[in-house]
Amino acid sequence: MYKSLFRTFRLTFLSFLLLQFLNGCSLDNSVSADLAQADWMRTNQREFITVWSINDIPFIEVTLKYAGKEPDLLDSGILPDYDWKVKNTDFYNCSFRNLTDVPIELVEVYFELEKGKWRNENPQRAERIASRWGSNSIAPHETIQRKNSWVWGKGSENTLNKTYTARITPPSKEPGLNDLFEANNNQPISFSFSCPLKFIR
Repeated sequence: MYKSLFRTFRLTFLSFLLLQFLNGCSLDNSVSADLAQADWMRTNQREFITVWSINDIPFIEVTLKYAGKEPDLLDSGILPDYDWKVKNTDFYNCSFRNLTDVPIELVEVYFELEKGKWRNENPQRAERIASRWGSNSIAPHETIQRKNSWVWGKGSENTLNKTYTARITPPSKEPGLNDLFEANNNQPISFSFSCPLKFIR
């Protein structure tokens, strides 16, 4: 009886926390002020590893490494449609690692500059993400990588912040994650995380 009451209380509490989180993380045409919980491990101004969590349950790990002022021309991925030899550009290699036992679907990405206004398509949807990453779905405990992600600026420095909206769908065999799904009436859970690219002339 007590175990049943405790489980009911815990699910009710998780439902409340999840509702507050989801209300804060909804994205329409603007970036959300409230993202998943982030644990940043920076090595310098440009590079970092970040683990994004909900209710202390790790969902995704983002790793950003600086590649330099020139792209890796051996990579078959998309390159800038401008002359990067003339326009000062910083290139990065980025990876997303799924820390859960369910697929993570990347739904859209919203772009925001620290200085100035983003003038291209915004947000970009799943099809555009897949064209740059090879897929917009990350299998359980697997990693996707994108080389030659770029940012450029007119001043001495700027930051391009990319905020991704992602979605996970039940069921899960991990107790904590399964509790989150149950608290959300066993419906998919959406969350947001960011990946800032730093430009330094």
